[in-house]
Amino acid sequence: MGRQMIRPLESFQRMEFTVPQKVKDLEPWDWDVSFDSCAIANDCIDFSGATNPREFSWNGDFCLLASKCVNLPLYNLKILKISGCFISVEEAISILHSCLNLTCAELGTVDNSVQRTTKTNIRISTSPRVQLRFLTDLTIVTNEQLESILQRIAWRNLSSLTLIIGGTGLVGIPNTISSLQNLGRLKLTLAGRVEDREYAKIRRLMQNYEEEY
Repeated sequence: MGRQMIRPLESFQRMEFTVPQKVKDLEPWDWDVSFDSCAIANDCIDFSGATNPREFSWNGDFCLLASKCVNLPLYNLKILKISGCFISVEEAISILHSCLNLTCAELGTVDNSVQRTTKTNIRISTSPRVQLRFLTDLTIVTNEQLESILQRIAWRNLSSLTLIIGGTGLVGIPNTISSLQNLGRLKLTLAGRVEDREYAKIRRLMQNYEEEY
């Protein structure tokens, strides 16, 4: 099939994609085939014609996005939403490093246990911190400890931070909350159990913010 260029992409400012877990039209009869195993090496979607996008939303298999979508206009984006998949901390930071003009970002689920069976087009960022000076709204769904993510992101104008935390990310939350600065609103969801003492600390710290859930 080769490279496919979507036209006319120039007219789109908002692009939203939802990818099902399986696409029946691409699967042989009675075979259980995922994107990883049925992907053809030379197939990809070329977004080089998208010159004016401001919002990009992706819900579904991250490997398909990272390996089959090329020339994504990330630098021009104001809003980026990636959900319904697992991405590593390095992948999350590297994507943000390509989107320095973002005002709103949603990333999930960040989980370093993810294993890639297909080569991706993501260029891993070597920068110790990503400077997102326009970012005002950030949502992170994670199973990893927050410090491994938040220490890699620098912001000036962030007013709203939403955190949905599970797995090993439930360790050390009070220390992370204490380190946050210049933040007006923090929304926190704990997707798992924490010790009573830790939970009491979290509740006390959350009293400094406008919202909690």
